[in-house]
This record gives sequence, structure tokens and C-alpha cells, in this order.
Amino acid sequence: YLGVKPGVNPTKAIVIKKDENTKKSKGSMYNDFVYDLGELQLLDKGFVKIARKRPFQSEALMLSACTGIRAETICKLQWSHITKDDEGNPIILAPRSILKGRAKVGQEDEIFDISQPVRRVLDRVKRQLKRKGFYKYTYVPYIFPSSRINKEKIMDKVNYPDYATSQDVRLSPRTLDDAMKDVKKLMGLTKGAVKSLRKSYASNATKILGGEHLHYDLRRFVGRCGNAAEIINDFVLLRNDSWKVKANINKPDNFLRNLFGLD
Repeated sequence: YLGVKPGVNPTKAIVIKKDENTKKSKGSMYNDFVYDLGELQLLDKGFVKIARKRPFQSEALMLSACTGIRAETICKLQWSHITKDDEGNPIILAPRSILKGRAKVGQEDEIFDISQPVRRVLDRVKRQLKRKGFYKYTYVPYIFPSSRINKEKIMDKVNYPDYATSQDVRLSPRTLDDAMKDVKKLMGLTKGAVKSLRKSYASNATKILGGEHLHYDLRRFVGRCGNAAEIINDFVLLRNDSWKVKANINKPDNFLRNLFGLD
């Protein structure tokens, strides 16, 4: 007891300085880390290799790498979100209710074009659904179901009407973290995390194309045309020929295939 008027706290002006060598928390360790194009290609090979062991997780990671969609949003995507825009082009229309920071009234849904790499991901998911013993996953509305779903509950809509739309039947960001660790170890990579895929997608586009807005325009071309060389030519005409020099592109077709992971 310090009395009725204890006075000024003698430690009030003391500031505890954080050691510069203190390790960052695991959550913020790779906030600014970016994979280069070569590493992204290695990761893509790793995603393919773990597909049998980690179904749906491998495809979810692929989607993050070729769209920059947040892991939290990817886990909540449903087949019903695949639709077409006003011009009849296939898109993923992510409602604002599943987008981070966009749940407030007045904020918009987000559109992701179903480009060739995205179509590849969706096709791989559909092939997974055809595997022996995987029929139960077809009852799940989410594109990336959890491997831990209860077969009896998912097929009994009378007694468990809400189970098919619960978070128990879809992937969680935590499972994607575990899958990413497996891929990194498999491919000999030591840095980066799931969120690094999103960061790398945006950063590489900005660095190579001169701005993320340019990347968005180009991505729409990729989604609507099968020939990467034609796409780059159209894009250069819309901007200017110096863009090709700025991006240091000698073989635009190979460049686009590397950037977007096209086969």
C-alpha cells in the first residue's frame, strides 16, 4: 500500500528497448518475402508432387500462386462462385462476405478471371474428385474440401442440414501452411510461406510489368487467348513498344508462360 496519494510512478519515463536481434514472430516472419520466377516454378512442381498425399491442398496452393488470392478466401470459395461476366467470359466471383476487410455494406465483390492457369487448377480438382473413395467430396459445395469430413453427416442432409456448408468440410489456412512446409522441404526451399505466394504474384507483376494495374490488364488477355505471343503483341500495341524493352523480354511467349505458369 502506497498511501492515498502515492505520487508519480518513478518508472513512468522508462522505455524498454527491443533488441534488434530479437526474432520476429512466426506470423510476421515472411511478410515481405517474395519468391522469384524460378522458385515459383519449383514450387509448382512441388504442388504437383504432393497432390496424391495432400489432395485439394496442392490445388489451393496453386490457385494462390497464379491469382494472388488470400488463403482465407481460397478456403471459402464455392463452385457456385464460378460464373461468367457480362461478356460471357468465365470468372470467379468472390463475394465480399468472404473477402478480408470487405464485409461492410457498400464494398464490392472481387472478380478473378479464369485464365489458363486457373482453369488448370480447377481441372485438377475435378480429377481429384474422380479418385476412388472421393465421391463423398462431391457433396461439398466448397471447391477445396477438407479430407476430414464425416461421410455419414455429409450425405445425411435430413439430420445434418447445415453440415455441408460448415467450416468443418472445407480446408483451413492452417492445413495450407502444413502443405506449404512439405513442398518447401521437398523442393529444397527454406524461406517463404503461403502468404508469400500472394506477395510474389503481385510483386513480380509490378517489377516486370511496371505496375500491378498493367498486370491485371494482361491477365485478362491471358484468360481469353490461348497464344501468349499474340497476347504480348496486343498488349504492347495498347501501351507502347518501349514496354518490351523495359521488361527486358527477348522471348515474350516464354516470358508469359513462366510468369503465369502456363504449360
